[in-house]
Amino acid sequence: MAYTLDQWRKALEPNSRLFANETVKALVDSWYLGPARWIFKERLRDSLSRFSNFDLPEFEIRIRELQTRWGSCTEAGTITLNPILMQVPKTYIDYVIVHELCHLLEHNHSPRFYKLLDRVLPDWRDRRQKLNQYDFS
Repeated sequence: MAYTLDQWRKALEPNSRLFANETVKALVDSWYLGPARWIFKERLRDSLSRFSNFDLPEFEIRIRELQTRWGSCTEAGTITLNPILMQVPKTYIDYVIVHELCHLLEHNHSPRFYKLLDRVLPDWRDRRQKLNQYDFS
């Protein structure tokens, strides 16, 4: 849902009936979604180059709030990215995208999965460690 500037102003006035947690959350979420689509598309394009020697299956990308994860991938090929990633540096967004792309080839966290992740993103451990220092709960 998109909001106009006037809707933002009204919702953020302290005495407004619209000034409810749900309204503010919806406004912030909608503000993140537009840029998230653009940024995630850009980061995905860059990340796909790491898989040029692999035959990735078809997949789709969704952006949706996840309660406890940065991203997820289904066996059917749906990658979901948490818009909260917009609050971290792009290098960590890249890590999450590459991690989920690896799940298109290895659907679990087996040794084969980590071998693949090592191959396409050798510094993933450092990125994961730094990303996990962020807490948005």
